[in-house]
Amino acid sequence: MLEQARLDREQRDATRSAAWSSNARAQKQATQLNKPSTGMKKSSLAERSKYQFEADSEDEGMEDEIDQNLDLLHGAAGRLKNLSLAMGEEVDAQNRHIERIGGKVDRVDDEIALNRSRLDRIK
Repeated sequence: MLEQARLDREQRDATRSAAWSSNARAQKQATQLNKPSTGMKKSSLAERSKYQFEADSEDEGMEDEIDQNLDLLHGAAGRLKNLSLAMGEEVDAQNRHIERIGGKVDRVDDEIALNRSRLDRIK
């Protein structure tokens, strides 16, 4: 009985530890997602002028807008990548918990079958 109580206590502690680590991973990923991205390297005016038809203020404005949109797209893609990596890590961790719980369920199911056969013999 004491051994079983000790095992149960260890399992409860392991479950609490797993829950705490899951929350810690979620908080870590949330802080990483909220970090501003460094963005892409800005192109120089000379480099941009190679691709412009006319080097006037209207073309400069369009190039600036395109650069801003590319920076926004780059940031969004980076956040999606980090989010997908975090989700993959969390799914892996939860799968390990499910496997551990599945082992416990099998053990309890075996004990129930054993107790059921004992009860049938008593009848």
